[in-house]
Amino acid sequence: MSKFTEIPQLRNQQANIISPAEFMEWNRQFRKEVFGIEINMKLHIPTASPEFGFVLVNPKGLTIQRRFDVAKEMFDGAASNWTNGNLDDVVTDNDRDPQQESIIRLRPNIEADEQFVNISADKLTKINHTGICLHERIDFETFVFWLTGDHCDLKNVTLCSGSRYSGGDVPYVSWSGGELLVGWNGASFSLVSLRSRKVVS
Repeated sequence: MSKFTEIPQLRNQQANIISPAEFMEWNRQFRKEVFGIEINMKLHIPTASPEFGFVLVNPKGLTIQRRFDVAKEMFDGAASNWTNGNLDDVVTDNDRDPQQESIIRLRPNIEADEQFVNISADKLTKINHTGICLHERIDFETFVFWLTGDHCDLKNVTLCSGSRYSGGDVPYVSWSGGELLVGWNGASFSLVSLRSRKVVS
């Protein structure tokens, strides 16, 4: 079932028409159906400008690896983690704790934010950019797929500038070669197709 057929304004990137309360209910259904857990519906939803219309709830107790495993199951095994290790062991620094409940808002773009084209994680840090974390980007993928049957970053790559691997490298996520791809680059690396997603938390 694709909810984009019911709310085509999402595909037009105008999710401000969708109320945060509706997004909260979809979050509740998504976490219950896909993860078998309940979310705290009383969490405070951050105030944001209309362009940050997509509301994503981070529930308590979910690890990064668990989210990746769920994504891999949803996508019939089509997911790769280039670290060759448990993501909870190698992704050691996140701006928002994966296992603590919170809410972020972001733009409802299939592709990562074009405003941050060719800007490295190091440069984003210098301008006090609040970027998406790895666990949030994986959740965004599975939530969008649950809502619509679509994948994200078909042409570009999300730089997960809110997270770091143990050696200081920065994870990225895309849908490439028919699978969800988790990889990494150095914090000073930039590329036209590599872009962060700004979040409001």
